[in-house]
Amino acid sequence: MPSIPSSALRRRLLAGGLLAAAARPFAALASEPWPARPVRFVVPFPPGGPIDTTARIFSQKLGELWKAPTVIDNRAGAGGVVGAASAAREAADGHALFVASIHHAVNP
Repeated sequence: MPSIPSSALRRRLLAGGLLAAAARPFAALASEPWPARPVRFVVPFPPGGPIDTTARIFSQKLGELWKAPTVIDNRAGAGGVVGAASAAREAADGHALFVASIHHAVNP
């Protein structure tokens, strides 16, 4: 059995990994269409503030693009921790999106 030079082996492994990564999105196309139900935007601040206003603008435009209803879910409290914890408990199906702000990057 002929041996494969290491550079050729690396190229084959890299090509296989890229092929597997490229095929992943196509597997999702075979499943149910997204969004299958309304998309919730979890906003960790009260209504009327700048984060809430921005989320409402984006959710309206995205709802038009996705042709699906969007819902703003304000979960205020503890500097955004209540909303972040609520979003973390959601199912990982893409129907609940967390609207983060700079506070969630700087405070930790």
